[in-house]
Amino acid sequence: MRIGIDIRLFNESGNGRYIRNILREISILDSSNIYFLFGLSKDESDLKKTLIESKNFKYEFIAADFRWYTVKEQIVFPYLLYSKHLDLVHFPHFNVPIFYFKPFVVTVHDLTHFSHSMQQASTLSPLFYAIKHRAYSLVFLSAVKRSQRIITISNYVKEQLIKKFGQYSVSEKTKVIYEASETPMVVDRTSVESALGKYHVDKPFFMYVGNAHPHKNIKFLIEAFQKFNLENKYSLVLVGRDSYFWKQIKKWTVENSLQNNVIFTGFLDDRDLASFYVSSKAYVFPSLSEGFGLPLLEAMSYGCPVLSSDSSSLPEIAGDAALFFDPTKLDDLVSVLRKICDDNQLRDELINKGHTRVSQFSWKTAGSETLEIYK
Repeated sequence: MRIGIDIRLFNESGNGRYIRNILREISILDSSNIYFLFGLSKDESDLKKTLIESKNFKYEFIAADFRWYTVKEQIVFPYLLYSKHLDLVHFPHFNVPIFYFKPFVVTVHDLTHFSHSMQQASTLSPLFYAIKHRAYSLVFLSAVKRSQRIITISNYVKEQLIKKFGQYSVSEKTKVIYEASETPMVVDRTSVESALGKYHVDKPFFMYVGNAHPHKNIKFLIEAFQKFNLENKYSLVLVGRDSYFWKQIKKWTVENSLQNNVIFTGFLDDRDLASFYVSSKAYVFPSLSEGFGLPLLEAMSYGCPVLSSDSSSLPEIAGDAALFFDPTKLDDLVSVLRKICDDNQLRDELINKGHTRVSQFSWKTAGSETLEIYK
C-alpha cells in the first residue's frame, strides 16, 4: 500500500509525541508498505533521528508547510495528497481537509472543545471565537463521518464519540489504542541538584506539568495548595511552556495574593524535568477533562506518586495507582495533599503500583495495533 501520514504536528507537544512514537514503532515493524510523510520542512532532520532504528522502512518525506487550522490546510493540502495517489492516509488529529475524499483513518484525542467551553481560553473576540468554533465543529464532524476507521486513545473518548455522533455508526469503526510513557531518563544526584538549583526550588514540593488552559483547573490547584500550606512549608512547582494562559495565571496569583511558594519554571528540558519528577513529593493533576492524561504515566515511570482528578479518562488510565480527588472541591484536594504527606506507607504503595501500571502501556503495542488498522 501507499500510505500517507500527516506529521505536521511532529514537534508539537501532545499530538507530536503521539506522532513520533507511533511512527517510530511502525517504521520498525513495517517493511512492506510505502509511506509518504507530509510534514513541515523544518522538521525533516528531526524525523530522520526518530527513524534511525529503522532498517527496511520505505518512506518519502514531502514538505507540507501548511499550518494547522488554516484555510490553506483545507484548500491546498488535499491537492498535495492527491498527487501521491495514496491508498490510505492517517490523520493523527481531527483537522482532516474537508475536500479530501479518498480513504483515511483519523485519531481523536479528546472532545474537550465540545464538553467544555473554550471561550475563556481564547484571545479572540466572542464573534470571531464563535466563527472559529463553528468551523472547528464542521471539520470535526466531517472527519468523524467520512473516516474509514477512528482511533481513540481511551474508552472515555470512544464513549464520548458514540454519545455525540452515534448516528454515524462510529461505534463499529472506532478502535481504542492506548498511548504510553517513554522510557524514563536516568538522572544522578548532581543532575538533580543542578536542576533544582537552576530554578531555586527547595524540597519538599508538589508539581504539575502541562498547559494552563481553563479546563486544566490550575487556579483550583493553587487555591487548594495555599489552603493546605497554611499549616505546612511546601512549594508548588508549575511546569509549562510560557504562553498567554500561563501569564494570565501568574497575574491572577498576584492579584489574589496567592503567589507564596508557587514557582513557575516555564519549559523544562527532558533532563531537568526528570530531576523534578524524582524529587517531587507528588505529581498533582487537577484537570476537568482529559482524553488520556499522559503526564500521569510519565510521573509514575519516575517513581513520583500521583494525585489525580477523578474526572474524564483519568481513573481509566491511572487505575489503582493514584490517589483521586474531586476537582471541584477544594477541601477534597487539601485532604489528599495532607494524606500523601502524612502516610509514607501509602506513598510507597503508590510508587510501586505506579511502576506496575506504567508497564501495562506500550508504544510497541500501539504501533502494532495501528498497523493492523492500516491493513
